[in-house]
Amino acid sequence: MDEGRITVRDLDPADVDALKDEAARLGTSLNRLAADTLHRRARTARNRRLLRAVGTAGHAPVEVDAVAEVRALREGRDERAAELADDREVSR
Repeated sequence: MDEGRITVRDLDPADVDALKDEAARLGTSLNRLAADTLHRRARTARNRRLLRAVGTAGHAPVEVDAVAEVRALREGRDERAAELADDREVSR
């Protein structure tokens, strides 16, 4: 196999048609759509490998509750918006 080239076999023809339609909708080629998708997956794999390496280097894995973090960010945003609204009312 050449560097940077792959062959994908045994694809469902309906999947190929759906991907061709998606590529056309995006104004790109099927090859570019596949390459971009594979690039994102490779980036994710590299990030996971890096996180595993950091974790095995003696660092504790970071546990994040994403929902709680988003809620906290939204609450802070809402509080700031309320304060700004109050300031506007006071200055009238």
